[in-house]
Amino acid sequence: MKQPLMDDSARNGLMENEESRSDSNSSAPIREIDDVIDEIPMNSFHLILLILCGLGFCCDAMEVVALSFINPCAGVEFDLTNAEIASITSAVFAGQLLGSLFWGPFADTYGRRKCYLCSSSIITVSGWASGFAPSYSILLLLRFLVGIGVGGSTVPFDIFAEFLPHNIRGRSLMLTNLFWVFGELYITLSAYLVLPINGGGVSIRSSGSGRSSGSGNPTLVCLVLPLLVVLA
Repeated sequence: MKQPLMDDSARNGLMENEESRSDSNSSAPIREIDDVIDEIPMNSFHLILLILCGLGFCCDAMEVVALSFINPCAGVEFDLTNAEIASITSAVFAGQLLGSLFWGPFADTYGRRKCYLCSSSIITVSGWASGFAPSYSILLLLRFLVGIGVGGSTVPFDIFAEFLPHNIRGRSLMLTNLFWVFGELYITLSAYLVLPINGGGVSIRSSGSGRSSGSGNPTLVCLVLPLLVVLA
């Protein structure tokens, strides 16, 4: 059976309802997320985020400065040539090169928070294990893995920037660079306090008497302490 055709008055009423609905939708406020963030003042959330993200830069600095202490330690412990000692530094920066190419797409795909946690975990585990490396080849591999993790140390800079109001973004991001200085001072002081003198150099796995004890290099172990705060 045929449905009766809609008369003109019903059709006009339906059109008026659709127009009023579209007008109400168009009048709803549309705001950009940056505009909302600009209205949020600095608070404790931003301070906590500054510390967590700044610790990433802190550990980046520590890994770079620590090479000055790791290389002579490894040279004494494993009786390395100058070329082999230099290879430890090369392994870190080679890993950092590959890590820089990897962590950017990883962060875009899985999120910056997950990227930061994964890269920090790699630095923590590999850096801690470096202090107990039983051979030169394993030390080289572990330092290469540390470099891969360090390649993701720029990701927290983006995390912090995304939550900052526009008018204070530049000044606040500059504060993260202070953590680089803290990292340099921390690792230098740690090496001064815990590395024993062993003749002309120091041992990578030394006890307080300067003899190899297999207890791990305390300087390398100290490297991972700031990142444990991030992972916690």
